[in-house]
Amino acid sequence: TPQFFETIRAELKFTGTFEVFRDSWNGIFKENAGGAAAFHALKKTKTVFLASNTNEMHFEHLERAYPFIGLADGAVLSHKVKVRKPEPEFYRKALVRAAVPAEEALLIDDMQENIDAARAAGMQGVRFTDLAALREALKPVGLSI
Repeated sequence: TPQFFETIRAELKFTGTFEVFRDSWNGIFKENAGGAAAFHALKKTKTVFLASNTNEMHFEHLERAYPFIGLADGAVLSHKVKVRKPEPEFYRKALVRAAVPAEEALLIDDMQENIDAARAAGMQGVRFTDLAALREALKPVGLSI
């Protein structure tokens, strides 16, 4: 993280402190109550892994700001696996990490291109827009929340 900050400082000619940068960098996040509710509902009966295009600083912030993230059974994070959604390798690594065959995996994501890539990898995919729409979208795959 300090190296990342120094890179940003040099490239953007940023003159503020690390703390100012960190707060600004992480300030893009707001809790999505529907997403959190869906997570908790699914976690009651399913194994839940996080699959995220993120960086170390963002993920550390998210873990502090949204403690439910720590309840996930695992996480596949782009900055750790060195590949991002929608690249096919991301889904291969996610399936290995979750130790589940593709046909038993479901990706819930807000980006259609990530859903399409998950389906191309043999997974099921549902696009998240809001909780009500997710409830409907999960019915065909046999889930209710």
